[in-house]
Amino acid sequence: MVSKKYRAQYAITADEIKKGVGRRLDKFLAERLSDLSRSYIQKLIAGGEITVRNCKVDKSYRLQEGDHILINIPAPRTVDLTPEKMELDIIHEDKEILVLNKPAGLVVHPDKHHQKGTLVHGLLYHISDLPAINGVYRPGIVHRLDKDTSGVLVTAKTENSMYSLLSQFEERKVKKVYRALVWGQVPHKKGKIKAPIGRDPDHRTRMKVRKENSREAVTHFEVLEIYHDFSYLELVLETGRTHQARVHLDFMGYPVVGDEKYNQRQQGKVTEIRGEKINRHLLHAFQLGFYHPGHQEFVSYEAPLPEIFQKMIDSSGKTG
Repeated sequence: MVSKKYRAQYAITADEIKKGVGRRLDKFLAERLSDLSRSYIQKLIAGGEITVRNCKVDKSYRLQEGDHILINIPAPRTVDLTPEKMELDIIHEDKEILVLNKPAGLVVHPDKHHQKGTLVHGLLYHISDLPAINGVYRPGIVHRLDKDTSGVLVTAKTENSMYSLLSQFEERKVKKVYRALVWGQVPHKKGKIKAPIGRDPDHRTRMKVRKENSREAVTHFEVLEIYHDFSYLELVLETGRTHQARVHLDFMGYPVVGDEKYNQRQQGKVTEIRGEKINRHLLHAFQLGFYHPGHQEFVSYEAPLPEIFQKMIDSSGKTG
């Protein structure tokens, strides 16, 4: 009988481990427990919820002959969230998924600074029964967009779709296309930015390109149009690091228009278009493609450019 403390408990015997001898514990379990992400498995190992021979081990532990594994999956932590009525710009909805166009200014999920008015609060009003993710009730959210980034976002309505989409994001099977307006005239028609991203040690709320304590990050870009003061780009994100597009574009020397966090020239200044102030960075998740958790066919959804993008473009002249 499973304790109320746990959602599930598993045991993997020595006979079952024989083919995995020599492999890292976290990788072995990530393949065997396909409904759990590798990062969550690593958290369980670090917390002692996954043991080998009844002993706590490291995630990099190499399996040996005679090992047996015990796995405890904690019951999801409840979060006291009150559903809030919210106008959602829904692009597509079926029994497995909901795809919406997130407006700039909307925070995706609650944190210590945002206890109400988030997308999660609105989703709970729209869909009362949403799955938990990796032991935490973060209803339906399998990826996120920054507060001031607009565009396509998919949410899971069932456990099946949740695990399918989480797996696709981790395995880089999801196509993520963004549009951005950046300061300056980018001289290359196409390019690839491959630069690792980690937490900025001097500014903990920011990320930066650095060699130490970082993770691989790859962004492909194509220049769609050049204007006198800025360039209009399409970006394809191969990886999904925090603030990736914004960090990479600033690193390249062409920061996103309106981005106060990463554009040093922008800080303390307000960008205006014909007297209208821009209160967001001009980065938009234009297209999102993935394999539908239900019928397994590849689907793709787009969100039209926000009005502020078009105003910026219409107020500027092309260079040629």
